[in-house]
Amino acid sequence: MAEEGLQGFEATAPWVGLLAPAGTPVPIVNRLANEMRKSLDRPETRERMRQLGAQIVGDTPTEFAAFLKKDYERWAQVLKTSGVKAE
Repeated sequence: MAEEGLQGFEATAPWVGLLAPAGTPVPIVNRLANEMRKSLDRPETRERMRQLGAQIVGDTPTEFAAFLKKDYERWAQVLKTSGVKAE
């Protein structure tokens, strides 16, 4: 995309993640994350996700929070630059 003049373009795809309500105790969040990673490590889960064209990430709650923050900031900038206004 840089060759086409779109410097800083970052290809993204729709993502799916497991979220818990704000204030959920850290041990519960960590257990949910660990159990989700166990599920994502199962061969049958990996194969089904592959069939669906999904890429498994399985990051930590901290890593996912950082991803969400970056994604929010990216789209906030897109909206600001485009001039889109809420109706």
